[in-house]
Amino acid sequence: MKTFMRSLNDNNTPVVKIQRHTNGLMVVTWVINNICTNACKYCPPNLHTGSNHHYDWENAKRFWQILLSKYPRMHVSISGGEPTLSPFLLDFCKMVSESGNKVGITTNLARTPRYMKTLAPYLEYCSASYHPSFEDKDFLEKALAAADHTPTNIRVMMDSSYWKKSIEFLERCKQYKNITIETVKIIDWMPGNKAGREYSEDQLKWFKNTDLFQDAEQMPKRKSIFKSTSNIYFADGEILDSNGQEQELINNGKTNFKGWRCNMGIESLFIQYTGKVYLANCFQGGVIGDINDPDNIIWPKDSVICMKDICHCTTDVLITKQNRKE
Repeated sequence: MKTFMRSLNDNNTPVVKIQRHTNGLMVVTWVINNICTNACKYCPPNLHTGSNHHYDWENAKRFWQILLSKYPRMHVSISGGEPTLSPFLLDFCKMVSESGNKVGITTNLARTPRYMKTLAPYLEYCSASYHPSFEDKDFLEKALAAADHTPTNIRVMMDSSYWKKSIEFLERCKQYKNITIETVKIIDWMPGNKAGREYSEDQLKWFKNTDLFQDAEQMPKRKSIFKSTSNIYFADGEILDSNGQEQELINNGKTNFKGWRCNMGIESLFIQYTGKVYLANCFQGGVIGDINDPDNIIWPKDSVICMKDICHCTTDVLITKQNRKE
């Protein structure tokens, strides 16, 4: 049995600061499409009921070439929809990887093990989301095919309607030493939609009392030399490396940064499946451009004050930010 690393939630004092390890790193989240092989009830329908692309690929390539020339270090996180359904994904990942930058994907592993084996060498990581309501019998085979070539993390969606199935799958994953595992508490993506998150008292206690992140004992070496993780600073002076555990902060309600100064737009950009470009995954500040018109992006120049009640995205959580009261 693998051991669990220390949880960020072992510290019960408030978080007061988050600092990116690599100065000048630009992290870009790209929702590459809005079609998916799944239709999970807790997922916003517009992320799986659309089409593969809403932009011209040549414009998109020019946009990325501008970014690659503008930022010396870049980490691109691709999601969807289901990103592996994009016919451009493999070529794009090659382009970013061969430029010396990082690219990783969040995927339901819709394609074959053979495809994942072809794609994985260009990835900095593969984050594989297991959805118990759309169980794929080949899911682990696909994840392990990727894990032969790149660090692979399995995110088990703890759907309250399929709780037993999620627990059983989580236990199956623990035997593999070359993958990391984390559990994901379903959050309120759509006001009033309780699908997948009608947790019993026992289930809520399980989240509080269970180490939610299981580290790997062996995995392929990461390709890049710069880190996209962050240090988490607590009010009692303790500093911990996020090290992939930022989902735990979200699960346990520790990501209300409203009023903090945040480097969204300086360290992060978000590209919606429409091609619209935003400062971060939270959409604060509205649209700053479109990848179909790459020469007219309004590039941010300074940090902003957070106006959101919760930072629900792991990527946004790791942006450099500080409580202005501290």
